[in-house]
Amino acid sequence: MKVPRGGNVATVECSADRNFLERSLRVSTKATIRFRDQSAEHPGFHLYDDVLDSLGSENESDSPVYLRLDGVAAKLQTLDGGGASVTVVLPRVVARELGLLPA
Repeated sequence: MKVPRGGNVATVECSADRNFLERSLRVSTKATIRFRDQSAEHPGFHLYDDVLDSLGSENESDSPVYLRLDGVAAKLQTLDGGGASVTVVLPRVVARELGLLPA
């Protein structure tokens, strides 16, 4: 920037919330199917597709869906043959929202 002779220059300081910028710049490949924030009464959940899973697949039904549960009681047991067994305690209202019980 050129400043004319004898002119004054005002400096402006900009401070950005680094955490806000980092959160804003995150790129996600999650495509939400269903979502609920956790509350004092009920656990939260996020049911979603990962769009990268369906790349190269001719049929959407070939790609998995993901379920993140927040604020639930869970029991995880590893299995001898590999993998795990997960038991989750869900309130019926949340199970209905996820389509696990009839409405």
